[in-house]
Amino acid sequence: MLRKCSWSLLPVCLWKSSRLEVLRMVAEGKSNQEIARALQVTENTVEKHMSNVLDKLGLRSRTEAALWVVKHGLLETEG
Repeated sequence: MLRKCSWSLLPVCLWKSSRLEVLRMVAEGKSNQEIARALQVTENTVEKHMSNVLDKLGLRSRTEAALWVVKHGLLETEG
């Protein structure tokens, strides 16, 4: 389940809601193809968003991005 977040607490690079949504979906384990389909964009757009987010947050992988989302409370986990 996705949690609403306070825009003032997010890094500027995530203020574009589509970037945040891509990041959340990555944390849910979705592929670029699944994300693109859900957001009605191309896979290339998803890849660009992820590349921008990884670069601006100083992360190296989708796994690090997923962990970042959970750590910052942007994704509710079960348990």
